[in-house]
Amino acid sequence: MVDLNKIYNKKIPNFISRLNKKEITSSQCFNCLRETEKAIEKGYWKKFSKPMYYWYEMCDAEKREIIKYIDKYKPKTILELGFGSGRILNVLLKAKYNNKIFGVEKDSKIFKITKPLFKKSKNVYLFNENIDKFLERKTKYDLTIGMMNTIGNIDNLKLIQKIVLRSKQFIFTVYDRVYYKLRSNIYKSKGHINFFEKNKNYYFNDCWAKGLKSKSYSKTEIENICKLIGKKYQIKKISKLLFWVCIYD
Repeated sequence: MVDLNKIYNKKIPNFISRLNKKEITSSQCFNCLRETEKAIEKGYWKKFSKPMYYWYEMCDAEKREIIKYIDKYKPKTILELGFGSGRILNVLLKAKYNNKIFGVEKDSKIFKITKPLFKKSKNVYLFNENIDKFLERKTKYDLTIGMMNTIGNIDNLKLIQKIVLRSKQFIFTVYDRVYYKLRSNIYKSKGHINFFEKNKNYYFNDCWAKGLKSKSYSKTEIENICKLIGKKYQIKKISKLLFWVCIYD
């Protein structure tokens, strides 16, 4: 049995009570993402107070937008960057298209927990690697996905350019800088203790998220990045916290 007091430093977040014992793992990130997926599926998040409501609204919006996107374009090969608990992989699988789904996750602890969950999915291929290293394969994908601010954690223009080079279409979400203050209480409720805000970006030093940076953007900044990449793009708000960005050929 997982010792919750130990992994959460005796400050067990409330969302843990919404998971059954079999769902709880020694990975704080996995627990958070799995409960989020469960909340979206069951819909109970809609009764939550703000700002926690905005966390789930954000993830629900991502799910709905992805479903609409793949229904429209029907990509045959899909790559997800930072697949975490498999929340988006499950969305893609439920679409039931004849496609190949690739996922890359650099966190070895989460990878070891998540990979067995997809062992029966013959069209899912998961890799425990740094994104930059994974892309050295030079395989090109019909669609690459980076949800829940994956790109805001990367914050590397050269790597974004590399991702776009390997993708016919690249969709990702990033935080809207206007609402950066809301995120502080969200992070506390998710079990983060050691983090700080600087220039409207968040930096984490918890033992399970040490060195993680979560950047936020203005719409103008996103537009400038897209212009530097030099491809067609679309930017829209899909929830209180998130911009949805699509870069395509």
